Amino acid sequence: TSVAILNYGKLVDQIDDQIIKEFDAFEVDIQYSLYKKFRNKFLIFGSSGVTYSQIDNVNSLGIVSNLKFLTSMKKYNLNLSLSINNLGLIINSYTNKSNYFPQQYQLGMLYIIPKTSIQLAYDVVYHFNTKIYEKIYCVNFPIGEIIGLRFSSNNLRKDMLINNYERDWFYGFGYGLSINTKKTIFDVGVSNLGPSGFIYGISISIKNN
Repeated sequence: TSVAILNYGKLVDQIDDQIIKEFDAFEVDIQYSLYKKFRNKFLIFGSSGVTYSQIDNVNSLGIVSNLKFLTSMKKYNLNLSLSINNLGLIINSYTNKSNYFPQQYQLGMLYIIPKTSIQLAYDVVYHFNTKIYEKIYCVNFPIGEIIGLRFSSNNLRKDMLINNYERDWFYGFGYGLSINTKKTIFDVGVSNLGPSGFIYGISISIKNN
């Protein structure tokens, strides 16, 4: 079982320097997960649950599922995964118009550097609604036995640049901290969206031992 909270922070509706309105926006995602091994070579991972989203006093509710296939190539220190994300139905939409979850197809590769616990990851995500391919690069550094520190970037970063060296340096980058204990996984993530500001995510996963 996992609970994820994505807080978009304080949003401002303004014209030039005149602030018309300030409001909050956030999302809460609760998922129940199952997995099953297949022929000792593949792992099938599925999750299903509810997602609640709110912008100011307008809200939306939906049921969403994810499906992932994983395999490990131990000889090459390589893990491969194929995912279908955001399969679901919106029960209560923001507007009267029918909306759909942003379905994604994702191919992932995780390489563990020999004689270390450092992980290098590369993902290709196809966003079905926008027909855009997103390429994500990530590195995870372990700190001790239960803490992991990660950094990520993607090919969409170039669309956030404003030709200002001091500000452009961090645009499009993500940072995260994981604490993995015997019973829970606690994750904190921060991503810089350039002129749109920062987003912060917190998730807590409870392991079913």
